[in-house]
Amino acid sequence: MRQKPAKASGLPELKILEIGSLIRVVIYLSKPQPVKRDKSRKSSKYVSDQESTYVSGHESTKLLSRAQSEAQSEAQSEAQSGTQSNMILLALTEKTLSAAELLSALGLKTKIGSFKRTIKDLLDQKFIEYTFPDNPKSRLQKYRITVKGRDLLAAKHTKKR
Repeated sequence: MRQKPAKASGLPELKILEIGSLIRVVIYLSKPQPVKRDKSRKSSKYVSDQESTYVSGHESTKLLSRAQSEAQSEAQSEAQSGTQSNMILLALTEKTLSAAELLSALGLKTKIGSFKRTIKDLLDQKFIEYTFPDNPKSRLQKYRITVKGRDLLAAKHTKKR
């Protein structure tokens, strides 16, 4: 069955928007369409149990907006993580610091998820290292910047000039 173009149906045209490294497509529908749900999962990523099982033009935009906000949040988190990485590396140039001391240097009160991910990423990439590598969970554990971490900071510093 061939569908009429949006203009002929009196609907707004299709929108294609670039959001960071993702694309958002908004398609306006003339009639509600059923949404398939995976019954094995408690809730879908984009359609919660409280929402209708039918999607109208307005609701499809709402669902796509949720996807957009999730993508935006992820991009913002990555940007903050980059800034946080720099702040951690800069703090470690002076001396070795514990996790609590790093939190204080960053102005954080608790080990939030982004802090933990940033520390893990810096360790995985060998920009920082444990002072007690054989016992990562030691209560005396501290972090120090590596030569690779110092080189990264130097490269960023010379790039800014």
